[in-house]
Amino acid sequence: MKRIFLLLIFSSFTLGIGILAPTMQTEPRLTLYDGDYTEVMNLLFPEEFKTSSFSIIEGIQHMWGAGSKGIAALIFGFSIVFPVLKLLILWMATLKLSEEKCPGRSLKIVEKLGKFSMVDVFVISVLIVTVKGLPGGSQIHADWGLYVFAVSVVLSIIAGFMLAHRAHERELLDAKGK
Repeated sequence: MKRIFLLLIFSSFTLGIGILAPTMQTEPRLTLYDGDYTEVMNLLFPEEFKTSSFSIIEGIQHMWGAGSKGIAALIFGFSIVFPVLKLLILWMATLKLSEEKCPGRSLKIVEKLGKFSMVDVFVISVLIVTVKGLPGGSQIHADWGLYVFAVSVVLSIIAGFMLAHRAHERELLDAKGK
């Protein structure tokens, strides 16, 4: 049980960091007809041509402010609500199991929520690939917060598997005891 608790502690910690840390960096560029006009555009429009970093929270706030409330709400749900809810349920199930109770229903909920764990990592990846394919030379890069967030998701998946295995063992022991 100690390993599951440690995984959940580390997953919770990395989730908080992953939500607040920079997950992607945009670098506006203007290259046309084999020429790079980025420096000229940077002099003319310095605010539009500066490199920017965005955390998940900042990205959601930016989309909400820009009028993309539906997408902002979707990313908020998949990036913040689902992972936090999943970790809370894993914590409750682990505590139940440590009290020698069966967490069966909690684990079924986690299995359903777990399918949505990597949606926002996928969305950021698609965004990076899309921007790299646009003309003009602008670039977008994954930043370290995305990797920290992904570590949180992977650790919660591992904790869920370990918890399910322990719960199955508990059910077998309870069945033998009857």
